[in-house]
Amino acid sequence: ATGGYSFKDVPVVFGDNNFEIVQYGPQGQRRVIKKRINASNFLTPRGEKYFRAAIYRPEVLFGTRKRGSGARIDLRSSFGIGENFNIGGGFDSYTLSGKRLSIGTISALTSVSGIALNAEIAGTSDGFFAGQLEFQATGKGASIRGRATLAQEGFETERFGKNVLARIEGSADRSFSLSNRTNGTLTGRGAYDRLTSGESS
Repeated sequence: ATGGYSFKDVPVVFGDNNFEIVQYGPQGQRRVIKKRINASNFLTPRGEKYFRAAIYRPEVLFGTRKRGSGARIDLRSSFGIGENFNIGGGFDSYTLSGKRLSIGTISALTSVSGIALNAEIAGTSDGFFAGQLEFQATGKGASIRGRATLAQEGFETERFGKNVLARIEGSADRSFSLSNRTNGTLTGRGAYDRLTSGESS
């Protein structure tokens, strides 16, 4: 007989989640179904809204000895516009290089048939801007991600220095099974930076 299955109360963490379903037949048949779900690319359902707000002191939360960095503010929102389309926004405020920095973002996300595309524009309180395009494709135990960022000279965040004008990042991973009890994942990553001096790294 054929039919649908529903698994409730299964914990999902941020990032890649690997699931394995083992089916047994009445005559000793055995079938293994493997599925990978990336929780970072979940779309907000159509007509619904998602909000997140966090205010904390990093030196208290992470137990570091550095003091005087002030509170960090992290705000996020997402709106389900269509079945496979979200728009969102965000605001971050933290201390960087001894000064207070605020960053606002607007984004659009779509996901169809295992391919997710995300476009984002960010602006800082100093008046500098950057744009980013990101994609992810998953299927049959494999995942490919890519991200390209272009920034106005002077744009700076925690992960993007003032001397970087463009950055291209990519990664790929493949899950494999050696036996019924042995699984593994192969991962490759790479990045390229274009600097203000014309150099690259």
